[in-house]
Amino acid sequence: ICASIGLIAGLIVAWLISHIYETFESPTIRLLANLATYLLFGILGILLGARFLKNVLDVKDVSEQQNEILLDASSLIDGRIVEVAKTGFLTDTLVVPSFVLEELRHMEHENFKDYKTELQEVIQRNPEENLHYVLTGQSGPDHNKQFTVEVRLNSNVIGVGIGHSKKAAEQAAACKALELMGIRI
Repeated sequence: ICASIGLIAGLIVAWLISHIYETFESPTIRLLANLATYLLFGILGILLGARFLKNVLDVKDVSEQQNEILLDASSLIDGRIVEVAKTGFLTDTLVVPSFVLEELRHMEHENFKDYKTELQEVIQRNPEENLHYVLTGQSGPDHNKQFTVEVRLNSNVIGVGIGHSKKAAEQAAACKALELMGIRI
């Protein structure tokens, strides 16, 4: 944009100067003088516009623009992203989508409990047991996905959960597993 503005300004100056050449008797010299003037001032306008107007208008090149980091609910619940942001290590803009904020509000209103941690603590009492979560499905448009997760104890499914994020589905699956075990938290 700035280079275009500079080009237009350069061509206007060239047009003003080209009126001087009307006094030349030879049409060839007049034509060459006009061409040289338009080329010179057009290029100068582009160069000066790109350099100076960019600074005056505070226009940034694409390479200078900041990227955005999209945050999900788990990164906010975890809390480490806040600590990393405080260090100044991240220069990009942190973005929290509105659906993530809604999910956090929903979790807060339900007196959110960390069912995954509770289940892990129960299972760790038996070191030979292996607990893991498996994403078994996802559906819906990108802005409103539904994830289905199974929590498995060794190879047995002990809970299935559905949520708007993988983490929420894992929490729901852990809650179902705790209910199956008869544990209330």
